[in-house]
Amino acid sequence: MQRIKLMFFFQHDVTSVDYARYLLEQLNRQQATQWSLGYDPKSISIYGGRRFEQSWTDGIDGKHSFYAKIESQPSYVTAFNIAGQKEGDIGFGLLLSKSYFDKHKTDWEKLFRTVCETLRPTHATIGKDVMERSIYAYTLNHSTILEIEWLNYCSDYFLNEMERARLDSYSWDASFPSTYGTFYRLTERLHEKQLFVEFEKARSHIGTPLMRQRNVTQGPFQLIAHLHTSFKNDRKQLNNETYVFGYMGKTDTWRISIAPPRDERVIHLWEKDHRKVPEAYKRVLGQFDGVHLYCQLSLYGISDIEYRNVSIEEQVNTSLDLSSDHDILQADYFAIGYSVIEGELYAMTHDGNQTIHVFDSETYAHKSKIANVETLINQALEIVEGEYRQGTVHFE
Repeated sequence: MQRIKLMFFFQHDVTSVDYARYLLEQLNRQQATQWSLGYDPKSISIYGGRRFEQSWTDGIDGKHSFYAKIESQPSYVTAFNIAGQKEGDIGFGLLLSKSYFDKHKTDWEKLFRTVCETLRPTHATIGKDVMERSIYAYTLNHSTILEIEWLNYCSDYFLNEMERARLDSYSWDASFPSTYGTFYRLTERLHEKQLFVEFEKARSHIGTPLMRQRNVTQGPFQLIAHLHTSFKNDRKQLNNETYVFGYMGKTDTWRISIAPPRDERVIHLWEKDHRKVPEAYKRVLGQFDGVHLYCQLSLYGISDIEYRNVSIEEQVNTSLDLSSDHDILQADYFAIGYSVIEGELYAMTHDGNQTIHVFDSETYAHKSKIANVETLINQALEIVEGEYRQGTVHFE
């Protein structure tokens, strides 16, 4: 499922109840009924404004987001306070399906402009998920723009004269001055085929110091960008934001599934109920919450899915929970995954080392070591991708 994001960035705290009430008012105007926090929007219940305010200001169960059901529509909007995100930015965002945004594009653009002109963020954007950006890590700098999107807003006080001139000199499709800033539209249509190319052209022209610095990550998060290239159109994103690749046609099974990253607060709550997660694996969970490479490799995540009213496709492509093998190995080791094909369990230690310890899944005897999670994934991925190219599987 393709999704559209409305993002609003500030240089001051927006976790106060006043911002919560304002956003609630705007969503009510869009006929959105507030729903409770949950892993899946189909299994949650309606709640009032006070609970929303609590989720916005303090967080509930480690989450600062909520689902809102659009009245008389099969669509949801997810609102999230960036205070609950790991990046450390300040602001909030709205996330909704591409189909619903396209159907009511004028209304959502109006809401975007209303928020910009009323709350006066430093900058704001309307854009969509772009797979090519998944390999980047960004420096934290509230005085810079994260990325150029389809529709961009910059407040007057956010830009100095030189930066304003640089921004204005780009060949935008359109620009619209407002009371406190300017809106810049990159292309006439949001769904241009070469939109990523246009993003990069604008970023290159505007350059530093206005654009935030970014670097290619040296870790597992490069996996999604790699798979996007390898599997081309044989992929999709499920309603719970899991990426799946290589459809197999049986009980909605895919060869590969990658769950979205976990917030540190959720990991902390899991630790309170279970036990400490090794720091090296926490960093992995911050990039994806479990990986399944058919029968070759499964890495555990924090599985809080409620199976009531959740599709079969989401169920069979959800990672097993970290607690699955917690009592099998010695206390010195923390199980992170397994391989059906190899008959192996994989574990890490709590000393900060990235080394993966390999155990026999029947005898639990220590077999070998692997340098890190990335090496473990790449070894399994080579086999799974080879089978995909040949059209074969281990099990029928």
